[in-house]
Amino acid sequence: MNVHSGLEQCIHWRAKAMYVAGCSTVEDGEEAPETGCWCNRTLRELGPDGEPADRVACRGSTRSCYRSTLV
Repeated sequence: MNVHSGLEQCIHWRAKAMYVAGCSTVEDGEEAPETGCWCNRTLRELGPDGEPADRVACRGSTRSCYRSTLV
C-alpha cells in the first residue's frame, strides 16, 4: 500500500529512476532509492526555498515552491 496515496508530488521534483528505469510517474519509481533526486527549477538537490528536494518533502507540500501536477 502506498503510504503517500492522495498526496500529489511536486511537478518540479525529479528522480534519476524516472529517466534511467523508464518510469513515467513517481509511483512507478516508488522502489527507487532516495538518492538521485533533484528540483527541476534549481537543477540541484535543494529547492528554491533552500530545503532538500526529496520524495517526502516535495509531496503534497506546504512549501512555497510546491506546484501540483494537477494544474
